[in-house]
Amino acid sequence: HGTEKGKIRSSLEWNREGSIKIDGDLQLSGLSAQLNVDVEKIDIMSLQPYFTEKIKIVVTDGFINNRGRLILDLGEKSDPDIKFAGEASVVTFASLDKKKAKDFCKWNSLHLNHVDLSTRPLKLTVGEVALTDFYSRLIISEDGEFNVKKVLNQEGEAKKSGQEPEETGKTWETPKEKPEIRIG
Repeated sequence: HGTEKGKIRSSLEWNREGSIKIDGDLQLSGLSAQLNVDVEKIDIMSLQPYFTEKIKIVVTDGFINNRGRLILDLGEKSDPDIKFAGEASVVTFASLDKKKAKDFCKWNSLHLNHVDLSTRPLKLTVGEVALTDFYSRLIISEDGEFNVKKVLNQEGEAKKSGQEPEETGKTWETPKEKPEIRIG
């Protein structure tokens, strides 16, 4: 294999207000990249079709922002090596409980600073978390069940409704060790 290296610089608009900018180095053989990523004001409602089957809430507002360095190694290994260092935020988030059509959870800003994520081994460190103007209808029922559990579709529910989980072409190995998670 040769060392087909190149530079990438890309920019695109997302639903009028949002943008995604990527620039950095790319190697085609073994598919690896070192990229600077700048994601601004990505409308969460536009992503809802990708998670609507998994949760029983409707997102009515919210934007994703993300800035940092992404390192990818998608070579011949069974599981990719992905690393990210930077910051991320979800702003003006609001959601409704699908069943009751009432506010479920909302906030003005959830900001994660000094994020360090690695997939091999699975490790997440967040240096700082800031949450402003938080509201939630988190309820514990008389039988001790937490309502957050009810908004997540369980695999058994998908099977009852006749939906089978999608199979993807590539299977990644399950981590042999528990992930290391640290929040400052």
